[in-house]
Amino acid sequence: MTVFVGLSGGLAALFSTGSAPPLALAQGNVDAEAQPSHAQTATTPNTATLDTGTSDTGTANAPAASVGTPDPAPNGPDTRSPIPDTRSPIPETRSPITVEADSMEMEKGGATVRATGNVTVEWDTTKLRAAELRVDQRERCIEATGDVEYESDELRATADSAKLDVDDETGFLENVDMRLQGQTGRFGGTRVEKAVGRRVLLDGGYFTTCETGMGHAPDWELRSGHMDVRFDDYARMRDARLEVRGVPILYLPYMVVPTKQTRQSGLLPFQLGTSTNRGFLFSLPGYWAIDKHRDLTMTVILETSARVGLDGLYRYAPSKRRWGEITGGYYNEEIRGEPKPGTPAVGIPNNRGYVGMVHREYMKKWVGYTDILWVGDERFLREVSSVDGDAPEREFRRSQRYTLSRLGAFTQRGFTSFGAQTTEYQDLIGTVVDDGDDTTSDPVLRNTLQKPFQGWIRHDGGIGPVGYAVDTSAAAFIRDKGASGERIDVSSTFDLPLLTQGPVLSRAWARGLGSVYAMNDRDVLDEDEQLVGRVGAFPLRGVFQGGIDARSKFARQYDLSGFQNWSSLYHTLEPFAEIRYANRSTGEEVPLFDRIEGLDGRDVATYGIDSGFLMRQAPGAKKSGLFELGRISLSQSYNLTREVLNDHYSDIDIAGFVQPVEKFALRTLTSYNVGSNEVRGANASISWEPGLMGPILRGTGSRVAAAYRYVRSDAANTVLQSTEMLARLSFTPRVSLGLKGLYDIVSNNFIEKAVGMTFTSSCDCWSIGLGVVQRVNPQVSFGATGTGSPQELQVRLAIELQGLGGFGSRVTQRSSPALDNVEYEDVGFWRAGW
Repeated sequence: MTVFVGLSGGLAALFSTGSAPPLALAQGNVDAEAQPSHAQTATTPNTATLDTGTSDTGTANAPAASVGTPDPAPNGPDTRSPIPDTRSPIPETRSPITVEADSMEMEKGGATVRATGNVTVEWDTTKLRAAELRVDQRERCIEATGDVEYESDELRATADSAKLDVDDETGFLENVDMRLQGQTGRFGGTRVEKAVGRRVLLDGGYFTTCETGMGHAPDWELRSGHMDVRFDDYARMRDARLEVRGVPILYLPYMVVPTKQTRQSGLLPFQLGTSTNRGFLFSLPGYWAIDKHRDLTMTVILETSARVGLDGLYRYAPSKRRWGEITGGYYNEEIRGEPKPGTPAVGIPNNRGYVGMVHREYMKKWVGYTDILWVGDERFLREVSSVDGDAPEREFRRSQRYTLSRLGAFTQRGFTSFGAQTTEYQDLIGTVVDDGDDTTSDPVLRNTLQKPFQGWIRHDGGIGPVGYAVDTSAAAFIRDKGASGERIDVSSTFDLPLLTQGPVLSRAWARGLGSVYAMNDRDVLDEDEQLVGRVGAFPLRGVFQGGIDARSKFARQYDLSGFQNWSSLYHTLEPFAEIRYANRSTGEEVPLFDRIEGLDGRDVATYGIDSGFLMRQAPGAKKSGLFELGRISLSQSYNLTREVLNDHYSDIDIAGFVQPVEKFALRTLTSYNVGSNEVRGANASISWEPGLMGPILRGTGSRVAAAYRYVRSDAANTVLQSTEMLARLSFTPRVSLGLKGLYDIVSNNFIEKAVGMTFTSSCDCWSIGLGVVQRVNPQVSFGATGTGSPQELQVRLAIELQGLGGFGSRVTQRSSPALDNVEYEDVGFWRAGW
């Protein structure tokens, strides 16, 4: 599709009917003041110039002869009667046309001008060159033959011949080849005809971004027997074919392609691959531009060993105050056949699907919102890849424990806001009950929580130097099983600045929260849904918190001498400290409903220091401004009333960022426990864009990224430890290697590994990527019996034709949230003030 949009745009530049057409021969006139009654010829071996300005007369100035009114006879007065010029005057707003040639002749009484030898025609910013040019003034027709060259701000074109009707802006070019300025690719045909209006007919058309004159046919070329292009409409092609080195590999008898600049309906690039679990993978999206406010994308999905499905995305935006999208999909799993006991297919329903919706409504005084996600079975998000969203988003969807659907509205009046919301969670984990049948789905007990109603009112304000916030909410909770009921909360927060000037800044704050419940179901159940207790009918809970925060900053600038690119180093030290006291009072243990129930009731003192290093670049350097060399943050908390791992001290959190040179950075976040003398958690990442490196990396676009994760659990002393790597290495400008891996250090096993090669043509007109991806999930249970170890081997193919489009996916596409910290331009794991 892209190729024909570009093709029509190029032709439009050549034959535009706009206010300032690039080919502006229609805007000028080749004229002579008086027309002799016989053919008058004026030739000269030197360059002659015919300059027609804004008047209705013109002269041709040449060193030896001029094209215009013949001189009087040397021996007496001229008695010839000139033929009067009955044509309409030329508007003075039209641009002059300048013609230069080795020789020029005037024929048919001056009605025709013929120029030969290095002919150059110029108007506005457009230039036309040819071996011979003929201008018929009465018919207002221009003919150019012999090595015709067209030049404008937007287009370069060559042709064997051209014929143009100036008034109608019609004509044709024979054996034309065109290029758009600043863009790759060329297109043309054996005959290009400009019809009346914004329409072009093209025979023997072609398009390619490959270089020509290489001694062989282009690496790829799109050809068409006949094309009817209507600008701001559609291009209709007959006998379209894709050729590789002159060999047709794809043929379409008829094709319709939009030439409009707006969104157009049609098919989008498809995806394909193979998988040992899912078979041959193919997806083909179709796009429908309903109108300028709505569109619909439907994708047909085929996985020959897993499923056949249809996925859809409907978007609408009738105004700036209302927009949204609706997603949905249906998949049939019968293509799997009868699953074997203990395999991943056990327990999967034959028909499955999902529905999602996002809607926003911005009214004058209210804002309404809707977010819905419903899936047909608990394993849908883990097994079926959504066609919308990027790879990290899909990975996040796979790890969700429950779906979230909500509907609400809120408003704000000054410093007061209030609103209402209803929420429902769909449990995707539940408890599988073994029914003894390995060939059918096992029943799943779920603990779904709903908030059929939640309302709140919040007000912020100040009394003198004291700032305050009052937050009141009411909510109702319903569970399938277990304690549920209604709750009313009242929360008040006060903030008082203590020190606002000087080297130390400080503030004091206090917060009180009171909750009252009306329990409808008072049973408290454990994980096995066994009764472990009962709460009162009207339990109460109160929490009071208060604290003091303080922060200071020390900075110094060190002047640097002897450095060409750096003038100074700026170093900062920011110590901080805070103490928090909490008093939690409740007569009974109330089950957790939402995050308000999980308030931290510890008495804690936290202290630490932040430090940063900035380099100022010297005047005259390639880049100006500040360059962040690195930063580090250390913090620790002391629990005044509780112990963690037999110690009142919490972990020491160390966050660091180092960037010794541009395009190379290290990030880390480590939690070290002094009491147990062990690291409780750590994250580290590295990002490097090496650029050109001698004989090893001779191409551009190389990048290496790696991430390490370590988490030690307090329960059972278990450890999660893994490392990930993503690399794109351009060994030559034409060949690059892609590597990706996720390695579980604890199990000594690769969870995912991938390798692929990408080959690019010497003229950068095409690239082909071929890769293999292997995935394994060794600790996932499927059904009621056994554990699956579903290994999947994918073969991925990606082909891209520059200027035409591409399909497929490469192995180095992002698929890991951990590596996103490296891939995106952010600070990764850094969190100041930990």
